[in-house]
Amino acid sequence: MAGGEKSKIEEARGKITQGLIGLAILAASYVIIKFIQVAIGIELLNIIWPTAGT
Repeated sequence: MAGGEKSKIEEARGKITQGLIGLAILAASYVIIKFIQVAIGIELLNIIWPTAGT
């Protein structure tokens, strides 16, 4: 709990900002992969794992 301490509030604000930037990067990478899938015509996100007996 920050309790009004300026340094803790700034630290929390920085962590929230970093989290939002991380989510934006994750969303952008998904969009880029989907664009590549459409351009090339292959499924990059549909991973088929080999299993025993198939």
